[in-house]
Amino acid sequence: TDRISVSEGHWRRHNDTSTVLTCLLDPSSCVGGESTGDKLCNVGYEQALCAVCSEGYFLDNFICKQCKSSNQYTSKVILVIIILVIVVLISLCLSIPSIRSTIDDLSGNKISQSVDWLTTNYRPITIKLKIALATYQIVTSTGGIFNIQLPTSYSKFAQALDILNLTIYGIVPSQCWKRLDFFENLFITTIVPIIITVALIVCYIFERIYITS
Repeated sequence: TDRISVSEGHWRRHNDTSTVLTCLLDPSSCVGGESTGDKLCNVGYEQALCAVCSEGYFLDNFICKQCKSSNQYTSKVILVIIILVIVVLISLCLSIPSIRSTIDDLSGNKISQSVDWLTTNYRPITIKLKIALATYQIVTSTGGIFNIQLPTSYSKFAQALDILNLTIYGIVPSQCWKRLDFFENLFITTIVPIIITVALIVCYIFERIYITS
């Protein structure tokens, strides 16, 4: 059994077995040939069924991709923080009557008109945004799930908007700053959205308390 040649997308544990298994990730993760174990794995893949990304790689749509430089991730984090700070400051300013009155005087009451319009149309706008976001997430994940090759231009566009997937990997893939096992990854992807949701609820409660007082 030590001379069995397996095709691309398949994996064999060692020379003493004739059992050939299908690789779990993208078919290119297993290069095929007469080797066994990790030697059947492509660059960036390792361990059983070549289903684990090597150090310096992260999993994205069933493909192990190489981590970028830390500077590129730092710029993403800084950009997200700046956007969040701006949103919070605008919300606070508009919720304080004296500051809102001053802004209205400077803008000719256009700010209040815009806020009133958003308040009136809040529900239909959020419904449309939810539909667009859900459609985007489904379309971008379809290629990896069904192994469909999307056009290069669309893939680049989707990659630039990865943050809209609302996962920690959209900003900085955890495997690029710390090597995590399956359970650690599961914990992070589960607990982070909960923490963010709780933080938003707390901010909203404090805002309502401040306005009513």
